[in-house]
Amino acid sequence: MYRNEIPETKLLPRGTNAITAIGSPIVSRGTFKATIRWPTGYNSNSKSINTTFHVLQNLKQPILSKKTQKALGMLPAGYPHESINAITKEEQRKDPGSIFFPHLMASVVINPTEERKKEDLKKLTEEFPRIFDGVCRPMVGPACHFKLKEGAIPMAIRGSCPVAGPLMPRLKKELDQLEEQNIIRKVTEPTAWVHPIVIAAKKDGDIRVCRFYDPQR
Repeated sequence: MYRNEIPETKLLPRGTNAITAIGSPIVSRGTFKATIRWPTGYNSNSKSINTTFHVLQNLKQPILSKKTQKALGMLPAGYPHESINAITKEEQRKDPGSIFFPHLMASVVINPTEERKKEDLKKLTEEFPRIFDGVCRPMVGPACHFKLKEGAIPMAIRGSCPVAGPLMPRLKKELDQLEEQNIIRKVTEPTAWVHPIVIAAKKDGDIRVCRFYDPQR
């Protein structure tokens, strides 16, 4: 580009020892000083700076450094951090968050207090009690079908994972609830696919039944 556009411009024998993102060296042919002008958008004015241009081998188009872009006002001084240019009255939002949770999205709070968190959670659970009643229900829509990979070899454990005696009543209660909610169903005959379960304790003292899929263990 230098040879085609400004071949008469004298280059200074100063380059840069830089490399590309893949580690290849960037060959510099020299540098020259020039003025860059950039329209600021205010009263058709423009901002200009005097800077050093590096003529690099095989560079197909000019590239401005981040420092130069900041000096021209192309990028905020604090980039990549966000900056506020203007504050205007916000129009009514139509995003899903504002539609379904207007009382939560009406005012965004940074670093809310524990009291605010509890208040928001209370409003949310009161507005949607069916979601937070602890009962799992079938999802709306057609049934989901899993197609097994051809030639897949079933994995079956030889014995069940041990469960501590004091947890057995809670485990039976949890399994009964899952069966009542049609999440699982009892199998009374041998099957090729068997996975162990892991019991995870909840903060409220209840338990969560998890399946363990690692075939190495």
